[in-house]
Amino acid sequence: MNINLPKLKVLSLFSGYGTDNFALKRLGIPYECVGYADIDKYANQCFKQNHGGKELGDVKLINPNDLEDFDLLTGGFPCQSFSVAGNMKGEIDPRGSLFYEIIRIAEVKKPKYMLLENVKGLTCKKFKDTFDKILSELDRIGYNVYWKVLNSKDFGIPQSRERVWFVCFRKDIEHNFEWPEPIELKIFIKDILEEQVDKKYYLSEKLQERFSKYLEEKNRIVNLQPRMGKGIGGKGIISKNDGTAYCVDKCCGQGIVAMRQRDRHDKNEEREQQLEPRNDGCSNSLTSVQKDNLVYESHRANEIREYKESSPTLKSTMGTGGNNVPIVAISNCEPMKCGWKEDISPTLLARDYKDPKIVMNTITQAVGRIGHLSEEMHYIENNMNAGQLRRLTPKECFRLMGFLNDDINLEGLSDTQRYKLAGNGQDVNMVTKIFERMFL
Repeated sequence: MNINLPKLKVLSLFSGYGTDNFALKRLGIPYECVGYADIDKYANQCFKQNHGGKELGDVKLINPNDLEDFDLLTGGFPCQSFSVAGNMKGEIDPRGSLFYEIIRIAEVKKPKYMLLENVKGLTCKKFKDTFDKILSELDRIGYNVYWKVLNSKDFGIPQSRERVWFVCFRKDIEHNFEWPEPIELKIFIKDILEEQVDKKYYLSEKLQERFSKYLEEKNRIVNLQPRMGKGIGGKGIISKNDGTAYCVDKCCGQGIVAMRQRDRHDKNEEREQQLEPRNDGCSNSLTSVQKDNLVYESHRANEIREYKESSPTLKSTMGTGGNNVPIVAISNCEPMKCGWKEDISPTLLARDYKDPKIVMNTITQAVGRIGHLSEEMHYIENNMNAGQLRRLTPKECFRLMGFLNDDINLEGLSDTQRYKLAGNGQDVNMVTKIFERMFL
């Protein structure tokens, strides 16, 4: 894209891997990075090898008078103190007060524009005073502010990542800003997964056995039934324990399950682990902890098998990474011609997700209906071997941060460092859409 605009000079605070720089490049907006600041040496390494520029180190040590003038300040100021995944201590946590470093620098340098970001939790009632302070401080130093909570999955990326964005214009700058409009999601988890995944990303056999034992002990069998009516091809229902259903229309055999701790009804008992499948073909919000995004996958391609007395063999090829689960469907009739009969045991079927003629059902736990198929279901539970569940790979995580073409240089960074960078970063697709509304 050829943009006839004056070159923007940009200061990136809490810079991570430099989402702002990537977004400006994508839009073809000429820019120069006057400096970037982050205390994470691996974030600085990633920024430098992708963008270059002057490394400024700890934002608290920056003297604004030593900085070159710049037009745009960006900052995803630390969010852990406002996040439900963190300690929720707000400004009591030293990280919760780092926003004021942005104010300190912007008050002196007075850039024309700012784009700031934090977790949705900052907008909750608990932090209302902090949120109001942020708005009042930005107003005090001379900015008109637009803020809104946006979710990545509403703007083209299959990750449910809600963040609050602050678009700031210096009060003497003319503007006609409007937020980007949500679009229909057309890319899902199945579209961003790697075809070949190293076995190291699969959950260990020990973890698989532990979880299988947990399922057996707690009899946490999830019912799978064909879905009747419109849009049946390649879709299904995963029933929850309360009888309601998860619709897995968008998963097409591959999707995300979170393994989370939940308090039991008896507060004297320990917390229990639960699987929580998503129903929209998206991932949960990425963090540096991957337990909230375990991948499950379909049965072997182009294969249809029928098993009436026992389950199909669960091959290791079905789960070459953590969170993979074969697709299994059960039916005692053609789904579009009849419904379930409570007194008839349905036939256990294994279906490939590409088969358009039958409902496809996917789950990480047991398959079948409670009752006549209980023995078969326990057979499957007891044979949940390693490889059914896997973690997202780092490359998949960055695809969920908007790098669908793998257009980020991660050389020299370990998986641990890559996971942390992705989980702490910003969705480059979202930043691109916001910049488009700010500058074009």
